Amino acid sequence: MRFDARRMVAGRGLLVTVVAAGALAAGGATAAVAAADGGEGASPSGGKPARPAVSLTQAADAALKAVPGEVHEIELDDDNGRTVWEVDVVGADGKKHEVIVDAATGKAVAGKADDGKADDDD
Repeated sequence: MRFDARRMVAGRGLLVTVVAAGALAAGGATAAVAAADGGEGASPSGGKPARPAVSLTQAADAALKAVPGEVHEIELDDDNGRTVWEVDVVGADGKKHEVIVDAATGKAVAGKADDGKADDDD
């Protein structure tokens, strides 16, 4: 198969060339954004949570020390400019608790029991 430059820039060949170039550019831009994001989503405050010094496992252990039970969900989040782990624990009392673990120190800084009302996140 021979490469014909005149055909690429005339008529339907031009359209195909422009569409292909656009698709490649869009794909490259998407890949660049995904790579810069590091695969993590943006936080609700618009910024990306910093890389934590405390691992997911360490955060779960700290939460379970604060509220004995079973971890049901854990998420890295930005809380007023501070990176934290939000850990949902079903305690030994059968109630859901949200335990906030500081991602820099690994200390449980807050914990509250679910009051049974509907959650805005659901």
